[in-house]
Amino acid sequence: MESESEDSKAETPSHIALTLGDVAKKFGCKVTTVQGWKKDGMPGERGKWDLIEIAQWAMINGKGKSGAKTDLVEADLKKQAAEATAQQEIEKAAKMAAEREIAERRNQLERGGWVRRHNVERFITEFLTENRKLINRMVPEFAAGYGRDLESDLREDLKARCDLILNQLGDFIEKIDGLEIEE
Repeated sequence: MESESEDSKAETPSHIALTLGDVAKKFGCKVTTVQGWKKDGMPGERGKWDLIEIAQWAMINGKGKSGAKTDLVEADLKKQAAEATAQQEIEKAAKMAAEREIAERRNQLERGGWVRRHNVERFITEFLTENRKLINRMVPEFAAGYGRDLESDLREDLKARCDLILNQLGDFIEKIDGLEIEE
């Protein structure tokens, strides 16, 4: 069974030191030296000693030894700077790709490859209105053969059924309105 300190070391990022002793090991100096740095304003707090911040502070303030340990910290700094630059390049490329996509969609729209949403909505509204008129004109023709008593009831029933069908079609169009169609 692992102790708590071993568990917390396993979960701690590599650039974070848990103790002043760990800081001293990283910089190749004694714990008393690091304690002096702490009094001089070294950044960090108990259990959270950021070696990168300390290295930057040490370079600015002329602290620490030259040699392999300091070179290692400098290498870590360079690595993080390179990673940050790479991340910026990735974000820049993603932004450029999005801008190209927007430009392509605008070109397709201008060439008539796409139809504006309000034009589609206007067409659907006109289509449903026109069909409602046509269906309602057919009702008297169907009702005419049933005599005066049934004609009025049949006319109302057929109009109600036509309205129901057209309303259901309108509801269906509203449901698919938000869907994106992939090519």
